Amino acid sequence: MGNSSSTYIANRLNPTAETLAWHKYPHYEDTSWLRRPICLDVPPLPPFDIACRLYRAQHAYIGTIFSFLTDSAFEERLKHVYSRVPDPDDQEECLIYCQVLLVFAFGQMYSINQWVGKEGPPGFGYFKHALALLPNVYEDGSILFIEVLSYAAYYMQTINRRDAAYLMIGVALRMAITLGLHQEVSERDIDSEMQEHRRRVWWSTYSMERLLCVASGHPISVQDEDIDLLLPIPRIGEDDHVATVLTAYTELSRIQGVIGEKIYRKKQKSGHDLSACVQHIMKQLSDWFDRLPEAVRLNPPDKAHQEPNRETVSTYLHYYYCINMTARPILLYVVQRKRPQENQQPDVARW
Repeated sequence: MGNSSSTYIANRLNPTAETLAWHKYPHYEDTSWLRRPICLDVPPLPPFDIACRLYRAQHAYIGTIFSFLTDSAFEERLKHVYSRVPDPDDQEECLIYCQVLLVFAFGQMYSINQWVGKEGPPGFGYFKHALALLPNVYEDGSILFIEVLSYAAYYMQTINRRDAAYLMIGVALRMAITLGLHQEVSERDIDSEMQEHRRRVWWSTYSMERLLCVASGHPISVQDEDIDLLLPIPRIGEDDHVATVLTAYTELSRIQGVIGEKIYRKKQKSGHDLSACVQHIMKQLSDWFDRLPEAVRLNPPDKAHQEPNRETVSTYLHYYYCINMTARPILLYVVQRKRPQENQQPDVARW
């Protein structure tokens, strides 16, 4: 419960043993009505070694940026999927199966990268079966549910279903808020491993939501002032590079949110105000680049002759995309001012 809820206020005024369960929990405990009937149509699964290869393919492209799945977590879930058919009445089993199918869909997409025949893009078959297993969004939320919704939203974006992607990532972010992922939790309540996983799922969903919102021209769902959470921290025994990449990408996504809010709002700005916004954001982007750790830079001095890794390239592409989105309106504004007055339309299209 947030600090504006009646339960929060009542507990602060009278912090007794009374839990106010009548307000905090649903009034009707039977949750079977929440589940929609699922007609199991499980697709043929690839051989186990091919499944691992598909995971590595999707991990190389998106798994190094959005930290939803670790290698060990996927291996455990993959073995679970191959050991049994999911129980349609078990939400967690359906979500696990759904997530594995989405990983297969991305793996095929990034492995084949060619649309052949009339069956849809690579991986589309797995994606359709995954959607059939997806629980209703009004069922109980979980971190696994957030991961699955985020994967599904990103796949929707890749097939140019932008409105569907925007809706799904919005649900994922709101579900994360209802679970309190946007706020730091003390280690007395959960262990450090789960605490870090919560951070990474939040910032991954946050970054994806910013990306999809600005790409589709829609408002962002949550303000940075409402987030009280540390950035990713390296796990014990883990390469620092994993947390460093997600942190750099998250900081860029924060700036991307500012771009959408300050430049692309429906109410257009005057030339002076627009120029001031552009200069401020360009300064933020410049500062971000100056602070970028060597591990995420292209061709650092100690690795000048090595090929850059994919996550570094993706981060740089995100950086230049932010520059493009920032500079584009002012360039269009200058062009419009220079056009002859008679050629200007009375209702100029927004950038």
